[in-house]
Amino acid sequence: NDIDGQLPTSLPPKLQFLELSDNDFFGNIPGDAIGALSDLESLNLSDNARLVGPIPPAMFGSSNLLRLELDDCNFSGGIPSEIGQASALTYVNANGNALLTGPIPAALYSLVNLDTVLLYETAISGSISPAIGQLTNLRIAFLNDNNLSGGIPPEIGNCKALVELKLDDNNLIGGIPAELTTLPLLERLHLHNNAALGGTIPEDIGDLTALRELFLYSSGLTGEIPQSLGELAALVTLALNNNALEGALPDSFDGLVSLRVLDLALNGLEKLTKNIGKLPALEELYLNSNQFQGQLPKEIGGLTTLRRLYAENNLFSGDAPDFSRMLELEELGLAYNKVAGDDKFPGFEGDLPNLGGLRKLAVLRLHENSFEGELDPNYGSLTSLIEIRLENNNLSGAIPAFWGFLSLEELTLFQNEGIVGPVPAELCTLVEGGRLDRFIVNCSLGCPCCTDCYDGP
Repeated sequence: NDIDGQLPTSLPPKLQFLELSDNDFFGNIPGDAIGALSDLESLNLSDNARLVGPIPPAMFGSSNLLRLELDDCNFSGGIPSEIGQASALTYVNANGNALLTGPIPAALYSLVNLDTVLLYETAISGSISPAIGQLTNLRIAFLNDNNLSGGIPPEIGNCKALVELKLDDNNLIGGIPAELTTLPLLERLHLHNNAALGGTIPEDIGDLTALRELFLYSSGLTGEIPQSLGELAALVTLALNNNALEGALPDSFDGLVSLRVLDLALNGLEKLTKNIGKLPALEELYLNSNQFQGQLPKEIGGLTTLRRLYAENNLFSGDAPDFSRMLELEELGLAYNKVAGDDKFPGFEGDLPNLGGLRKLAVLRLHENSFEGELDPNYGSLTSLIEIRLENNNLSGAIPAFWGFLSLEELTLFQNEGIVGPVPAELCTLVEGGRLDRFIVNCSLGCPCCTDCYDGP
């Protein structure tokens, strides 16, 4: 609808359902008029961006009110304590009111019939009260993207009906309470972007057997990844990136049979289990920016559903796996595994990896390693390639002319002293046509069309 004007102040006294969402109403809520509706069960004012002002205490006059929807308006001030008078409430949604401030009122924790609380993307602050443990019927709690501080109360473990809990993007501290692992129905747990949360991943995290999403990234976590995490057979997405985790990836990870996304980037992990290659549903694997050493397990080549693999900025060495069976692969990043001037960490070695007929591969990043041998002309059959980065290896031979028939946007081959000219005319055609906008080789090749050339440090 597109109804505008102010909200009516004269309403039928026996009204049970007031549905005014997705309109263009403006002004304040007529608190007295709505509070006089003693039979009101559902009030929906959502998506009226010009509704402003405070949420009036007088509007909570109906003890029959079950649903309150005030989301995506522009209400300001705090949530009034009078909300506790609406003792039958099962659903409260006030998300997207950026000017809504103050703490979560104590009265809200007395609404023992609550099933759903959506108070995200506001400016509410203060701590989460231990009284949250009284909400034993609560299934969905989204308190993310606020200014909440303090710890996650252990009493939240009393909320045994919880299915979805989002506390991310706040200022929480004090670690993850062990009591969170006692919620048998929990499917989504989002605690990410609480930079000072700290602590370790609870040892009994594997008890959350219904869990499908676990987002713990950017939360200051330390210690090792517990073995029990591998017991989460229903888990689809696991994001542990940008913490300070260390040690080995547990062998138990082969139990994550439903996992599609695994993000371990930006930690201090040192050892990668070969069981990483036994995840039958995995589509995205991010290992970049850790301290992994030794050979990238050859078992990774068996991840036939994988679309993205990034193992950059580690200390991997030896031959790369055979990727030729990974027909869904779209992005492959093995760059920056060589430590300059340190023979202990040469990065990937041997011939360029076998990419077979990976017709979906678009991004190939193999630079800053010790690959050797000639450039593979068969890469020219990988018709989706738009980026090939091979600089700073030990490659040799001529640049395959067939690469010029790809739709390349970036090709970097410099710091490979064995690569010789001439530069194929087919690649110059790509540059001249405006498609290949970053093409760099050593200056010694005398490239007539390269966008830049490398002439030493």
